[in-house]
Amino acid sequence: MCRNAGRGAFEMNDTPERVAIVGLGLMGGSLGLALKQVSGGPVVAAYARREETRKMALQRGAADEVFDDPAAACSGARLVVFCLPVLAIPPIAVTCAGSISDSTVTTDVGSTKEHLSRSMHDVPGTFIGSHPICGSEKTGLERARADLYLESVVVLTPLPGTNPAATGTLSRFWQSIGATTVEMSPKQHDGTMAATSHLPHLVSAMIAQLAGDSDLQNVRQLSGSGIRDMTRLADGSPEIWHDIVASNSDSIARELDRLSALSGKVKELILKKDFPAVQRFLEESRRARRELLG
Repeated sequence: MCRNAGRGAFEMNDTPERVAIVGLGLMGGSLGLALKQVSGGPVVAAYARREETRKMALQRGAADEVFDDPAAACSGARLVVFCLPVLAIPPIAVTCAGSISDSTVTTDVGSTKEHLSRSMHDVPGTFIGSHPICGSEKTGLERARADLYLESVVVLTPLPGTNPAATGTLSRFWQSIGATTVEMSPKQHDGTMAATSHLPHLVSAMIAQLAGDSDLQNVRQLSGSGIRDMTRLADGSPEIWHDIVASNSDSIARELDRLSALSGKVKELILKKDFPAVQRFLEESRRARRELLG
């Protein structure tokens, strides 16, 4: 894994003169707002399906130009960022192919990378996956903010044959808005994210469903910070998470198997009334969390 620290702003000779953002939700809108704060930054052309979103992007200063056609937004852009659910990216990217040159760098902001690395071969230019480790369970341009990417980590997933100059361009792009970049393979990325992001989201959803299947009135009265914290992730977009699970199913299934095995061991300790062992498990888990979060 390779790490590059953010530099705070592009040098003028590093600046793509025109950047296209395809999709103006939380991630795309925040990217547009951040780019417009870069001194000497690019012209931001953006695509959104809904007219009200395009109007809001102009009103909020998240884009210089807005389009109802993704291909039109991509025309002339040196860098194209697809900010859409993972499975929606390849078919829309193909429709933009006539507007993307061989010298264009294309990327995304999605949470899985192996699927995209296999699916973008018919799109001109150089595709390098990006995954900013930031965001929110909330969605939409109205939630966008200029500092979303500030001090975040962005994972880049170039393939072995990727032109290093394209990777460098993309790395500097993210650094210009205050992020730090790291590089790893799409496979390593997806396996790690299955454990650190995708499994936690599904567990949050399971807890929310179990609580919802209980006596709702009593559950509401007795819901403190624990249930709120544990179910916050379940409020995320089902459309986005459908695509994440569908595009990383094998890695997620392996993590669910590990969770099931551990859950079975804890259940066995409880049934045996081996509560000292339960306490040791909780102590080990607390240490693991503290080590994980530094």
